[in-house]
Formats: sequence, structure tokens, C-alpha cells
Amino acid sequence: GELQEAAISGPQVTSQRQKGLLEDALSALDNMNHSAPPEFIAADISEVCDFLGEITGSITSEDVLDRVFSRFCIGK
Repeated sequence: GELQEAAISGPQVTSQRQKGLLEDALSALDNMNHSAPPEFIAADISEVCDFLGEITGSITSEDVLDRVFSRFCIGK
């Protein structure tokens, strides 16, 4: 039906390696402590980005960390 066609036309995992990286990223997100200090949350986000970046090659941890820390006044 329509639902199956929509699911097939979206992004697809093409290898067992990609599937493993996506599962690792999801696990890291699930285990993230949202009440931790910002620098610990940033480290967790960095780990997730590393997993996703291995698949896409388009996200770097430093890009995400720059965005996260740009919202905090560090050293003031």
C-alpha cells in the first residue's frame, strides 16, 4: 500500500555496517543523561555525530560542538 511505498522511497540502510552505526547512535542517544552538565551532554552528542558521520561523511563533531557551546557563556 501507500505506507510501504513511502517507506521504500526514503533513505535506506545499505549495509550491515551502516545498520550497526545507526544502532550505536540510537543507543548513545537513549543513554544520554539530559540532566548532566553541558560539557558531558556535548561529549555524548559528539559521540552520536561520530557514528552518523561515519555513514554520511557530512557531520563533524566539531561542527555540533561549536553550535552547542555557542549558546553558553563560558568563562563569565
